[in-house]
Amino acid sequence: RHGRARTGWTALGACSWPSPWVQLPRRAHARPHSNVRAPPPPPSTKQLTQLALVSAVPFIGFGFADNLIMILAGDAIDASLGVTL
Repeated sequence: RHGRARTGWTALGACSWPSPWVQLPRRAHARPHSNVRAPPPPPSTKQLTQLALVSAVPFIGFGFADNLIMILAGDAIDASLGVTL
């Protein structure tokens, strides 16, 4: 490997799998049930409400902006094409 010139994708390092930086898990040598954790508790109603509000605000803002742009663009197109037709 060291004596040959690398060409193509391997010259960029795209095909050198597994990469030396990637640590693959060694499941065959791991102790059974060594990393078993309890499942996380379910989210509370307050947490779900906060998530819903935080997620909804960008959609509402985009809806207003999109509607404004479409109304202004429609009026401009109507004014320009309406005069010529």
